[in-house]
Amino acid sequence: MGEEPPEEVAMSHEERALPKPPRSRARRGYPPLVTDPRTRLSDEADAIRKAHNEIQLRKLNERIEEHHLRVQPAVAEWVCECADETCALPVGLTIAEYEAVRAEPTHFFVAPSDEHVDTDIEYVVRREPDYWIIAKKGVGAEMSRREQTPRRT
Repeated sequence: MGEEPPEEVAMSHEERALPKPPRSRARRGYPPLVTDPRTRLSDEADAIRKAHNEIQLRKLNERIEEHHLRVQPAVAEWVCECADETCALPVGLTIAEYEAVRAEPTHFFVAPSDEHVDTDIEYVVRREPDYWIIAKKGVGAEMSRREQTPRRT
């Protein structure tokens, strides 16, 4: 004698329906991450990763600044804030120069070379002999504004 087929379980229409796709960022009240419609999602993820790296380096430099404020060197040594995860080049700025860069949340300093600037996500604001100031654009600028710590007065 053969096995009887399993009893069919009654499913409601909602249970049979495929899951709904997540609502768009705009419909959830968030601004879109892609500011340029020609930007691919992989480019956006790359920009987010690079911005995150630069923000982490900025936080490291904030801890370094605490030491510099106690020692008060004429020119202090900081860590390059470029997007390259393997870069740790020292960059010389005075504390006043450092604070001037930090006054604008989207500004970062990098070693003075084109290889430390990713023109897809940032642009050079000013070139000094010992460092360059870059400004984040797009999603990186949004992230750096959110992560900015209040400046000392």
